[in-house]
Amino acid sequence: MITSDYTGVSFEVETSFDLTTLQGVYDHVATALLKQGRKAMNGTACRYLTDRGDRCAAGHLMPAPSSVLLSLRGGIVSWDSPASAYLDKRIPRTPAFADLIQDLQITHDLISTTDWLPEWKRYMLQVAARHELDPVIIVDAIGAQRVAA
Repeated sequence: MITSDYTGVSFEVETSFDLTTLQGVYDHVATALLKQGRKAMNGTACRYLTDRGDRCAAGHLMPAPSSVLLSLRGGIVSWDSPASAYLDKRIPRTPAFADLIQDLQITHDLISTTDWLPEWKRYMLQVAARHELDPVIIVDAIGAQRVAA
């Protein structure tokens, strides 16, 4: 059982994912952002890690020490960007994984901060469809939230 740090809503979900698969990366980021319950913002800019401890989509894939992540400027991760060096080493360095991580980052960065959950769900369902992934983790968690609300 996971409880969102921000919304206080609880939902059941696996908490260990295989980061060598696209589905595992999607599920890991989705679960982490659902638990976090809000965007990772320092002022008006998205960050890999904020002063509050929030992480963006790619930030949740970076096990680097917080001192390193706080010093990184935000930006879309590609395999030749400096930030990619901090991504979990289990993630395969292939175009398919780069594309998924970029879509997850864009989804995090595009959504508003006011009506976060419904907007984020819609984008995450689109990401799952585009990458032929199963969005059940989003559907189950959001469904659990609707019941609990």
